[in-house]
Amino acid sequence: MQEGQEVMSNTIKEKDKARHTANSRLKERGRIASPESEKRQEIQEAQESNIKSDLALMCARAKEVGALAAAPILAQDVVLDERVRLKCWVPRCAHYDQNWMCPPHVIPFSEF
Repeated sequence: MQEGQEVMSNTIKEKDKARHTANSRLKERGRIASPESEKRQEIQEAQESNIKSDLALMCARAKEVGALAAAPILAQDVVLDERVRLKCWVPRCAHYDQNWMCPPHVIPFSEF
C-alpha cells in the first residue's frame, strides 16, 4: 500500500470509529445517528462558526470606524419601548414620514 493510500485508509478508519462511537452513545439513548443527521450537525457547526467569525469582523469594523466599544448581544436583550416612536413625533423630526425606516412606516411594536 502506498503512503497516500495508507493515510487515506487511516483517516477513513478514524471517521468510522468516531461514527461508531457516536452511534453507540445515541443507541444508548434510544436514537441512532444517520448520515443525514451527521451532515446536518456538520452544517450547523459550520454555520455557528461562520456567525461567530462574522460577528467578530463586524465588531472590529465598528471600532475601526470610530465606535468606542462593540459587542454582539442577543435579540431578546433588546428593549423595545413605544416612547421611542414619540421622539420622532414630538417635536416632529425632519425625517418623520419621509422614508420607510421612520414612523409612521415602521411596523408596530406588537409585531416585533
